Amino acid sequence: MGCSSPVPITSRPRSKSGMTTAWSWYSTDNFIATDLTYAPDPVSYVESVKLLMDSLLYEANFLSKKSFGVRKIQLLNNQMLYGYFDCTLNISAGDCTTCFTEAMRETELWCITRRDCWVLTPSFNARFSRVPSSY
Repeated sequence: MGCSSPVPITSRPRSKSGMTTAWSWYSTDNFIATDLTYAPDPVSYVESVKLLMDSLLYEANFLSKKSFGVRKIQLLNNQMLYGYFDCTLNISAGDCTTCFTEAMRETELWCITRRDCWVLTPSFNARFSRVPSSY
């Protein structure tokens, strides 16, 4: 299974949006990329991120029985928080859930108070952001 602990990206370059980027096409490495900007209200933002990710996991496990999910929720300041996760087809639903759970642990360690966070492994990726992506 390809969802071992990702390595946080702390080096540059940064994109115009301020998000540190790394591409791992055909790589066996795992990454966490994060916006360097902190969320404006960390306490409510952290709760919103957890709620968003919990709803993604619930969607995947119980509603759709699929290895992906896309959600958005409204923050207290009327802005939106977007999230998604996706597992490759070569891992089981149980392994996908394990990867998702591990990614959430890593997110809480490295970037839960940031405006944008992306966890990328060869078999799994997840992202939450205040800016919609092309999921």
